[in-house]
Order: sequence, then C-alpha cells, then structure tokens
Amino acid sequence: MAFDRSVPTAAAIDAGGSIYYCVSNSVFALSPTGEVQWSIFAGFDALGQPLARTSPVIAPGGVLYAALGTKLYAIATGTNGPANSPWPMYQQNARHTGKIEKPSLQQPKRRADANFEFQLYAQIDGTQTVQTSTDLVTWSLLTNVVVTNVPLDVVDLCASNFPTRFYRTLSQ
Repeated sequence: MAFDRSVPTAAAIDAGGSIYYCVSNSVFALSPTGEVQWSIFAGFDALGQPLARTSPVIAPGGVLYAALGTKLYAIATGTNGPANSPWPMYQQNARHTGKIEKPSLQQPKRRADANFEFQLYAQIDGTQTVQTSTDLVTWSLLTNVVVTNVPLDVVDLCASNFPTRFYRTLSQ
C-alpha cells in the first residue's frame, strides 16, 4: 500500500506580497493575486518519495531558502525581504523562534571609524529604546527605533568619544 509521506509546510510571504511554499518535490512562487509566477521541480528521493521537508525562509535581503531532500536552494527573488507583518513565515521569523523575541543586542564590533555597531533582535513592529552608559549607573538615550526587520543594525556614532561604553535595550 502506497501512502504520501510528504510533510506539511507553511508558506512564506515577501515584502511585495508574493507567496512561496514547498510541496512534494517543488518550490512555488505565487503572485499576491494567486497566479503561479514560477516553480522549481527538484525530483524525488531514491525511494520515490517527496523531497519537501521544511518550510521556505526569506532572508532580509530577499533570498529565498528552500530545502528539498538533501539540497538547500538559495533563490534570488528580487524582493526586499519578508513581509512587514507579525508572522511572515513559518515560526514567525528567519530564526524560527515561533515566539515573541526577547530583545537583545548581539554581534558587537568596533568600526573602522572607531564608532560601535551591533545588531538588535526584538519583536517585529515593536518599539525599542536603546540606551548607553559609561558607568552602568547613569543611562542616556541612544535611539528609539521601530523594529522593521531582525536583526536590525544599530550604530553609535558617538562611541569614539568614550573609553568605555555600555548598551541596553528596553521595550516600550
């Protein structure tokens, strides 16, 4: 008795409203009105089973990633990343956390101009207050920002004026 072993996958929606999904052995792109824009056929595995095992992911730069079988496809979509919505793809974001992001500052680095840059991870459409301190007692405003994509690059253009500088982010 034959049965379908395909794994249900969720669609991803890009900033232009196009919809991408993996089914059986293919990746499909639909226009916002539902017409097929393109598809990629990847074949079947050695047992003749479908290859789609995961949902597609849209990176901030607009590259669509889809895993079919043992191959990872990176497809230039010509878009500017995922839809600006609370849940544009499986498990909400490219990291697939499936939860509201706890705000964090990551990947700090000193720039060539001696200023400081880091990445802000927080809930899409949420407002974050980024503060700075030189002594961890007195905090001052660096910026207020509405998170439009994750990660969001933040640059402190005054960091070169201080021997030490600390950062924190607060949700509003």
